[in-house]
Amino acid sequence: MWLRLMVIVGLSVMLSACSAKPFTYHANTESPAGPGLFTGEAGELRSGKAEKEEP
Repeated sequence: MWLRLMVIVGLSVMLSACSAKPFTYHANTESPAGPGLFTGEAGELRSGKAEKEEP
């Protein structure tokens, strides 16, 4: 029983490793590119009512 369980777990781990995709690494001290959680698309923190931006 244990052998069967270990074979199933081993095959599952090996098959899941095949679907891994590479990722871009950045150090913890660097800020990632793109909009932030609080800054949004504008890239700056605003308080108060949202203003409509004109192009």
